[in-house]
Amino acid sequence: MSSLHDIRKLDCNTLGVNAPETTRWVSWETIKDELRNFLHQNPLAVSRVAHVEGPHGSGKSTAMLEYIWQEMQSLSPDTMVIYVPSFGPEATMLCAYFESQASPHQKLKQSTHIGLRRVVERKLHLATIAEAREAFRNDALYGMLPDRIALLMDLEQMPTADGELFLCELTQWHRLRRPSEVTIITMATFSRPPVHELLAVGLGLSASKCQHIKMRYEQGSHVPSPSRTLHMADMPLEVV
Repeated sequence: MSSLHDIRKLDCNTLGVNAPETTRWVSWETIKDELRNFLHQNPLAVSRVAHVEGPHGSGKSTAMLEYIWQEMQSLSPDTMVIYVPSFGPEATMLCAYFESQASPHQKLKQSTHIGLRRVVERKLHLATIAEAREAFRNDALYGMLPDRIALLMDLEQMPTADGELFLCELTQWHRLRRPSEVTIITMATFSRPPVHELLAVGLGLSASKCQHIKMRYEQGSHVPSPSRTLHMADMPLEVV
């Protein structure tokens, strides 16, 4: 039996595998122009939906989040930006990460807020699906949220009742509330089923107000900064 030392010495040639000539990776920066065009098209008095498709580690929930928040602040400072991750505890973890010294995302330092019970102007609000459901239900009845909202949400790889109900309640909220501007961006590693298209139909939007933005491969010898994968080592000890 081969020892662990022998196994570690195996290379691609020994295994009969052709090593790639260059490193290939997918970064959210490959869709930066498309995102900007989507956010800047008729920025006021409109509802629109987009789905961003990209693999894990491409910066969707970190650098891209920061970019979208900045763009929305520049377009309309009174817009409430909400991010709903598919994994509940991730909201708390991300908030702690953005505030920590490990985070390279300087624009989000002191600019995040956990939960939706209280609207904090010019902050990125991070919330669980349950918190988002409660907030949008209450807003449909009592009008508690601002008239301009940008909702960013991770789609669940394994759908849950909470997640499916939130999508239904979101369309119901839009019909009852009729806000002046709603920007919805769903994010996932997949594009089927086409949730963004179903949302667009539910919100009564035309095809021109619904986009599928897919990240592309880049070639090079290194992974660019600042896009990098978020590791548990980046988390403050009290969060871990």
